[in-house]
Amino acid sequence: MKQQDGFTFIEFIIVMTILGVAAVSATPKFIDTKSDVHAATLKGVQAALKVGSQLVYAKSVVAGEQKNPSTFNSSSQITLGKNPIETDFGYPDAEAATFTSVKSWGNIHSTQLTLIAGTLSNPQKETPASGTVAFFPTGNAHVDFTATGESGLSCHALYTEAANEYTPPIVTVVTGSC
Repeated sequence: MKQQDGFTFIEFIIVMTILGVAAVSATPKFIDTKSDVHAATLKGVQAALKVGSQLVYAKSVVAGEQKNPSTFNSSSQITLGKNPIETDFGYPDAEAATFTSVKSWGNIHSTQLTLIAGTLSNPQKETPASGTVAFFPTGNAHVDFTATGESGLSCHALYTEAANEYTPPIVTVVTGSC
């Protein structure tokens, strides 16, 4: 009997089929990184907002303005660099937030984020509540400002300003639909 030196054609086809099925099932995990990038960006925004708000608070304490509610005048403002920052109990005021002001205290420079300052007494799906400012990936269709919890069905970061002199701001991230 002659000893076989290699694979038969049938064995080769079976191995190639198995490798093809494995490649097809693994490919989507590597291709769909957009949602991971959005979620990671929002986590970075969350960290930047937390650290930045503490920096503003420290500067407010030094100026003796940490107990003042927002009045949109110099009694509730600090200056970082050349930029005046409106504060509410020493922390950045959400209703006065613009990309220019957030750049100076939150160090957020992304052109791929949209910022919306809250204007409503109750949050809506499309508009955050008064006293908040939201950040979400530009062009993202999955934004619902009523969603809560990290795994909620939305893709945004939400900065909620200090409620009083004893309560710091809250920064939440919802990444369930990024």
